[in-house]
Amino acid sequence: MICKECQIDFVSLGLEELNHHTLSQHRNRLELSLYGEVNHVRLKYTVTLWRASDLLFYCPFQGCRLRCGTRPILEDHIAELHPLVIEDGNIQNFTPEVKQRKGKCMEWHYYLPVLAGKPGIVNTSTRQPTSSHSTQTSITKAPEQLRPTYTAESSEAETTPATSTASKIRKAEPTKSEQLRASLRDEYMKRLHEDMMETLSDCSRAVDFKESSRRREEMEAWFEEGMRMLLKVDGSVDA
Repeated sequence: MICKECQIDFVSLGLEELNHHTLSQHRNRLELSLYGEVNHVRLKYTVTLWRASDLLFYCPFQGCRLRCGTRPILEDHIAELHPLVIEDGNIQNFTPEVKQRKGKCMEWHYYLPVLAGKPGIVNTSTRQPTSSHSTQTSITKAPEQLRPTYTAESSEAETTPATSTASKIRKAEPTKSEQLRASLRDEYMKRLHEDMMETLSDCSRAVDFKESSRRREEMEAWFEEGMRMLLKVDGSVDA
């Protein structure tokens, strides 16, 4: 069992760790392009969703609890239940955890939301979309609700069916060892994200991408070695 993306050997770690590695490191983000029209001007907004520590994508809109592992479910859900609320050119009905990218008013990202329960798809068929912005004033033009159209670019190749991955990736009752490894994965993903964002936010022309790649490669090697050692201590892998 070798990761096709980075050639790391998972024979000693098992299929569960390979699946987790693939989803958390190589198929860990989903980019949606939302289009709307305000005053006859077509606007494009991009929101990048990152898998949370339960390896699911969370709906980026206010008041919605849907989380799922596949792109089509999320796209259909947003198109059906969440018309855009746009005010002064900005989307107003994203959840507060969705942040604008630094210096990019049309680009947003939703990274590692706080988990609110066990993994799974929450039924949202009876929920109503948010239709107004609570901080409007009398001098502010009323928000325009637009039915968005979507295109998607994703680091995912072909999404594994939920029925086959859910049982393999996470057990219903995680052990202490699994919880410790999960916390390390979360922190590792945060550090990777911070390093990449810091590099991309560098406005100088002499951005050192090679140095950033070197740091991340060293971090990855350190992380994989540490995970193997934890598994040995736990007895999951022969010393």
